[in-house]
Amino acid sequence: MHFHRHIRLQLRPLRPPLRLHIPRKSPTRARFFTRNTQLLLISPAIPRPQLGFLPQLCHLPARKQGQLQSALSRLISTQTKRYLKEQAWQGGKWTMWGTIFSTLGLTWLFIATHELLDREFPAPPEWSHRTRFRYHSAKGIETPESLLGITDWASTGDVWRRTVEGLEDPNLDGKGLVQQGEEEGEGETEGGILVAGVEEMGYDISGKSEPWRRGYHEALMGCARSAEHLYGDVLDITRGHVFSPCFVIGPSNPNPTPTPPWRPSAPLEENCVPAYEPPEAYYLKIVTTKGFTTRQRMEAAVAYAEWLDHKGMHERAEEMIRWASNLAMSRLTIPSSVVNTYSGTIQADAQGVTENILFAATALAIHQATLGDTSTALPIFLSVLRARRNAPIGLPAPVTPLAQQQTAQTDIAAMGNVVKSLWSLLQEVKYPPPPPTGDEPLLRTPDESAEEAGVMLYVGEILFASSKEQHESGIAWTRDGVELAEKCSKDPTVQTEAKKRAVDCLRVGLDNWRTMVSLVTEELEEETRNSSFPPHRTSWSGAVEHLLGWDIKRQEVVKKQMERWTREEKELRRYELSVDRARLLEMFKRDGKPIWSSWLLNIKF
Repeated sequence: MHFHRHIRLQLRPLRPPLRLHIPRKSPTRARFFTRNTQLLLISPAIPRPQLGFLPQLCHLPARKQGQLQSALSRLISTQTKRYLKEQAWQGGKWTMWGTIFSTLGLTWLFIATHELLDREFPAPPEWSHRTRFRYHSAKGIETPESLLGITDWASTGDVWRRTVEGLEDPNLDGKGLVQQGEEEGEGETEGGILVAGVEEMGYDISGKSEPWRRGYHEALMGCARSAEHLYGDVLDITRGHVFSPCFVIGPSNPNPTPTPPWRPSAPLEENCVPAYEPPEAYYLKIVTTKGFTTRQRMEAAVAYAEWLDHKGMHERAEEMIRWASNLAMSRLTIPSSVVNTYSGTIQADAQGVTENILFAATALAIHQATLGDTSTALPIFLSVLRARRNAPIGLPAPVTPLAQQQTAQTDIAAMGNVVKSLWSLLQEVKYPPPPPTGDEPLLRTPDESAEEAGVMLYVGEILFASSKEQHESGIAWTRDGVELAEKCSKDPTVQTEAKKRAVDCLRVGLDNWRTMVSLVTEELEEETRNSSFPPHRTSWSGAVEHLLGWDIKRQEVVKKQMERWTREEKELRRYELSVDRARLLEMFKRDGKPIWSSWLLNIKF
């Protein structure tokens, strides 16, 4: 008997299918329950829920998408995204703090640099901060940083020029300036000087304060000094570099000099313009400005005359010196009783001689000596020295402290200089009082010793160069001038500026003394060789001199002179050693580099 068994169908398959209805290029992969795979954020959407007990589908990147999408699919995960966010936040935070602290540090260094410069080179307090910064930068750049004495005159002249432009700008510091020319005659200003070829005359600054006028005068003189050093140089307008004309490539210079390795390449002539205005543009601007003192205008006129002498224009130089002398005499009641207008000498019985009169007379004597006219220069120098020594005695002025630190001799002194520098930053800078105008009657003070020493050195040079018979007199005058300069540099009652002039006179006097003694010694050695082997011994006159013993007497005279100048040379060496031990020549010399940096001063603003 057969029984039919009915098998009941199951509701679900015994095992899941091996392949889902998905694209052929995306096969499923078994899930490992012992390892959690990363959640790929850029994977395509999966049609089934992502549960822990179900295998996850991982689609392989398409080959057409390239290697970049494949790398991102492997790297950018939840953990990687969180890590990148943290690193970006940390980097941004520390970059921000570093920028803030760097900016604050550079700002503090910039302000401290100009504060220290303000202690050494005070600027008028009424100037704007921008003009004061420019003034400090110009003074700092003009002072060489190294002991070689090198100054970047291109940068110095640019900063001085921007300082003058700020002072003449009515929107900055030039409020109240009056342009001359309408009220006065064409080319004629106070003092009666006729300036031909001057396109723009100086301003009328009478309404400004004395510190403003003094600073303006110093800025113009700084521009004039820069113009002297940059005279003839050219500016490459395409690169902004200044070159000497010997480096320019062009028709006017067929054989240009190769530039040094540390300089930029040579410029082309069509790209070059004059690097700076001529010096007379600034000197004559000072001369034609109304509001400067007599001494300020005379200093500009004499400096311009020295520049003209340097360029060989001696007639124009003498005209400027004569104008300066006339300007000084215009302040006297009876000029003819003080100065001989024809020879330029000071009268022997002159009363009420002023410093400006002596300044103009000294400049005229130097000009005549430069031309070789010693017969005219020597009487003027002697009359100036006589007038200084015959001046009534006056009380010494209070000594002002040094504007800069002296060289420290010990560690304690060096630490004291550092403490003083830090303490000075917390104190207010006082602008120095106005100097004398030079129109006051001269009084004999300890400061006059420096001026007398300088005149004595001039007299010694003229006497030594005039003739062989005056060699001993010239050396004697030089020796006395050196001793007077040394005494002045050691005098505690002498002002700082006078001590600086005395130290300069001491340095120049020692060089002159050494040169004079060496020249005399060489002449005597040559004469000794000639007397020992006379070339005319074979002639009848030489034979007669030999028989009479005249040549022997000449040798004895030369020998005595040689001994005398040998002692003079030993005295000079002993004197130089004493000066070196006293460190007089290093009194105002800077100790290494200054505390400022030129790159902070070259910032244009």
